[in-house]
Amino acid sequence: MVSNYMSPSVRAVYPSDTLELARNRLIEWNISALAVVEEFQNSIRLCGVITRTDLIRVGKPSGETYSPNRLVMPDANVASVMSQDVVCLHEADLVTTAAQLMVEHAIHRVFVEGSAGIAGVLSTRDVMRAVADRGIAHPLAEYMSSPVIAMHTATPIVDAIQELDNEEISTIVVLENGWPCGVFTQEDALVAKKWKGEKLSDAMSPAILVLPEFTALNRAASNAASLEVRSIIVSRNNLMVGVLTGLDFCRAVL
Repeated sequence: MVSNYMSPSVRAVYPSDTLELARNRLIEWNISALAVVEEFQNSIRLCGVITRTDLIRVGKPSGETYSPNRLVMPDANVASVMSQDVVCLHEADLVTTAAQLMVEHAIHRVFVEGSAGIAGVLSTRDVMRAVADRGIAHPLAEYMSSPVIAMHTATPIVDAIQELDNEEISTIVVLENGWPCGVFTQEDALVAKKWKGEKLSDAMSPAILVLPEFTALNRAASNAASLEVRSIIVSRNNLMVGVLTGLDFCRAVL
């Protein structure tokens, strides 16, 4: 059931909060989305969701070397950007149901309702744990995403942000000497204040896992969870042939 894997901690902002505050909360809590809540008849109810993708779309790269705010948020509130079409399910529903919803809507989390309101949130990372527990042993090649969006370490950060927006993807593989050495994700794009350079090598995350295409899904899920790795890169004969994303793991449980 969803209740066995969901996180009971739901991070939230109000519609009147600024986009800069939403960006800082996503960074601080290392999550991909925030619930947007409002007061209604002496209670708190869910009225929307704002994601990293939303902020990437409206943020503007400053283009200045060593800028402390390379991705600049508009002077606007959460209500102007949030989606009111929130995908929810009940805590007694099956993980399969949650995975189906995430695949259908191309989202990385669903909010979980209980008898007293919002009970938690279930993410694609939680589905990865379900894949490991169920012992799903299909090879990675059956579920990987391909082709891979890749850029060299010397690529300007601004160009990578533009690629994340244009391609509507969440991960860019960063290459050095033709081999993966890191990833640049939506999370990395939001953490602008920590950048100290202008190239992908200055902003990428080095936490990656490269596994052969025949590796079993459950083993890959366990390894990624234990190493706290966000991206699994799939190889064939020492060549990069795909990337395994959270939504790919969702497809595996359907």
